[in-house]
Amino acid sequence: GRAFAVEQMNRLDIVRDWLPQLFTHLGVAGSVDMYATRVGRRKVGSYGWHMDTVDALIYVLKGTKRVRVAGHYPGSKVTLDKVLNAGSLVYVPGGRFHILHALPTDVDAKTAQMVVVLSIGL
Repeated sequence: GRAFAVEQMNRLDIVRDWLPQLFTHLGVAGSVDMYATRVGRRKVGSYGWHMDTVDALIYVLKGTKRVRVAGHYPGSKVTLDKVLNAGSLVYVPGGRFHILHALPTDVDAKTAQMVVVLSIGL
């Protein structure tokens, strides 16, 4: 599979128009990144186990993602292991190690599928 990231989407005019409404609704402010992955018959990983310094909301726009969240140290016990479909959202606390995998929705599909998520940094 292939993946690409569009970071700091809040700098784009189209996003800048609706982002204040979202943050007003949530009562927070932050930035928005988009990650898109082309997935075939096997799962495709994100950046491997990593941690971010900010809290994040992970929102699946299209496809299926597996999200695993662990503790503050490499090799910590996994505390959340969830499969999210389009329209689903999960909170990932800053400072926690986590990994995301794009999952194929149809392992017998003849063409690759796109999995798209927004990461909203809080």
